[in-house]
Amino acid sequence: MNDWHRTLLRLEITLLLSFSSGVFVCSQPIPATTNLAVIDIDGDQRTEAVYQVIVANQTMPWRIFPLMYLPGASRILGTAEGAPFLDLDASLSDATPRYLNPDNPILVSLPGYGAVRDPQIAQWTFYEIDEPFGASRSTEVYLGLQFFSGDDTHYGWLHMTRPNLKPETIFEVVGSDWNPVANAPIRVGRPPEIPITTEASPDGSTLRLSWPGGVASWIFESTPNLVPPVVWTEYPAGGTYADVPLDEAERYFRLRRPD
Repeated sequence: MNDWHRTLLRLEITLLLSFSSGVFVCSQPIPATTNLAVIDIDGDQRTEAVYQVIVANQTMPWRIFPLMYLPGASRILGTAEGAPFLDLDASLSDATPRYLNPDNPILVSLPGYGAVRDPQIAQWTFYEIDEPFGASRSTEVYLGLQFFSGDDTHYGWLHMTRPNLKPETIFEVVGSDWNPVANAPIRVGRPPEIPITTEASPDGSTLRLSWPGGVASWIFESTPNLVPPVVWTEYPAGGTYADVPLDEAERYFRLRRPD
């Protein structure tokens, strides 16, 4: 590289440092396009989403774009304002708007960054690339999903975090959940609320507790009290129901997703 090119490069770095408050110096950018996470939220061996980072070019300045890619029939749900990131406790259901990226309907962009390197000191400088939904100013975001499990529509969420707001610090997928009951809603950041119905036997001796077939594989458990430490034990059940004697001592019940 001749002196003229070195001067231009130093000038570019100086301008970035002068006009962008979000510039940080660090080791080096992500070196190549790669998948960060392949997400099978319901465990059926089908991919609902792929979290990728795209390295757009490796000439100055590098441009790095993290994004969520949706194969198949998966859809990202969003807000009424057309943003893809949701608040904790927001409801995901058929009434939740879809987020449609105007540039590509199966992609959701997360905060990206640019990178330039001064070869004289072997040092990288990073700066923010504008992101319209505010995630560049956050260390935590949630995405809502509508997807198919078998032939049925289901709803779930993805939790993504990062430890700081540096432009080069990208989000990681740290949690997820979904409602195994077809077409049933789920709240963002919360486990599914499984409906349980009750019906007394004709002779009044037992109470039948019933739940949807979508959670037939879940484990029905009971405990005599809720004083810590609470000990739950499996209670006899028939897949989607359990009969509880009404003359039995006070007990508490729950359905637990298998490990």
